[in-house]
Amino acid sequence: MPKPQRIDVQDARQEVLFGRAKLVCAYEDREKCHQMLLEGSVPYSDFKSELPYLRPNQQIILYCA
Repeated sequence: MPKPQRIDVQDARQEVLFGRAKLVCAYEDREKCHQMLLEGSVPYSDFKSELPYLRPNQQIILYCA
């Protein structure tokens, strides 16, 4: 597994807009996640249910505020 890397906001936005990455709010608490939800992102709980359907090389960007 590749080592996690930091990505700046502009690069993250481009990756998500062009469909190259999935943006995930890293909070386990669903209420807290919905307070911090960014455009184009999914809550962590939803992401976990999508795991079996992701491409093997899918880029994932986790964030917390």
